[in-house]
Amino acid sequence: MIPHSASFHNPSLAMKRTIIVCLFTLTAAHAFSQKENYLSGYIVKNYFDTTRGFINDQRWKITPDHISFKTDAAPATDYTATDITSFFVSGRLYESVLVDLEISPDDEDKLTTSPEFMTEKKRVFLAALIPGEKGLYVFQPGQGNRNFYIKFNGKHQLLLFKSYLSHDNEGNQKIVENNRFKEQLLVFLAECPPSESELQNVTYSRRSLEKTVGNFFVCTGRPLSAEKMPDDKITPKFTVLAGTSVSFLKFRSKTFPYLSEADFKPSVNFTGGFGLEIFPGKNGKWTFVNELVYLYYKIEGDYVNNVRATRYESAHSEFFNQYVKLNTLFRLNVPTERKNTIFFNAGISNGYALSLKGTQREYRRLADFEQYNDLEPYDKEQRYEIGVLLGGGYALRRMSYQLRFESSNGFTVAPQLTSKVNSIRLLVSYHLNYEDD
Repeated sequence: MIPHSASFHNPSLAMKRTIIVCLFTLTAAHAFSQKENYLSGYIVKNYFDTTRGFINDQRWKITPDHISFKTDAAPATDYTATDITSFFVSGRLYESVLVDLEISPDDEDKLTTSPEFMTEKKRVFLAALIPGEKGLYVFQPGQGNRNFYIKFNGKHQLLLFKSYLSHDNEGNQKIVENNRFKEQLLVFLAECPPSESELQNVTYSRRSLEKTVGNFFVCTGRPLSAEKMPDDKITPKFTVLAGTSVSFLKFRSKTFPYLSEADFKPSVNFTGGFGLEIFPGKNGKWTFVNELVYLYYKIEGDYVNNVRATRYESAHSEFFNQYVKLNTLFRLNVPTERKNTIFFNAGISNGYALSLKGTQREYRRLADFEQYNDLEPYDKEQRYEIGVLLGGGYALRRMSYQLRFESSNGFTVAPQLTSKVNSIRLLVSYHLNYEDD
């Protein structure tokens, strides 16, 4: 046994601090998103009189059901879709329209077997993706289905799409789609229709529909309205991640057998941190990821050398190391039919050891003579560590789940003693500023 003086500090305090920081960041981000942000804009009332002033712009991830508007001469007043016909702020146009909403269950575990559409009429704000007499609009509620609309002949028409359950010839259940919207697009874009392959590949998503309708404007030479939703940009996504790390320690040496030949048990511990994801292309296929994470491990190992009956040697070694690491990864995203994403990661980690603590108790017995020694396991240490990262996972709206492998060069620098630390991590990430495309 290792004496009390050689015992390690309990890492639970560091874990609690990391969790508290993560929760504080989530709370602060939510509070920040709710603060007032009045920017120049205008509203158009039901009698087509335009009033310029300031709108509390919340950079809505969902279509708002009301807005707050004020002028220099009047205090803030809330307006709903029944009070005004449109409003404009930060390059974004919203129109108040009485439309059909497709309300069929969209969650995979709630899908029905009926391909028929379920609609209800409601006056809502539609966000203009491509505004004008011939345009593309979207309604994204806080709960329920996202609906896209085309506008022509002065009317907004719902593009019909629905997922439902069906069975193949062998009786296996599968998810299929009613893609009526493709027939509607053919009529809508009849002046310059999309090719057969383009129509076949178009999906019920903002990017895909914007591209298809945008190609129509290019083909016909029609000018696009200046009042439209901003184009897709390289928008960073901030994440909080946490999970479990399983670490394995291995030494190589010809002169330190009590380390190189020891049986070290894996260490299962908490890890967590923050991430920044950048999408370098509009199609979202590639992601550049930077993460700042905290991790630690406590690994124990035993070495036994039973030379002969009169001579016996053993050593018990313990290592408790804490790191902060900057991970840099490239991610390949593969969308699924359910609008979620399978992804694969590859990159490097640059770690700095906050603390490196190692102890070793050596026991020797020669005939009737016994000796215990408390030793330093190694002579020289390095606090900077570099590693290789590989992994993959599944992204489901705000959440992503991934399995990751890391191999790093360890914490010893002596030529006669090298160490390697391999880790397997199961991580869960939460996107703070998730936006459904």
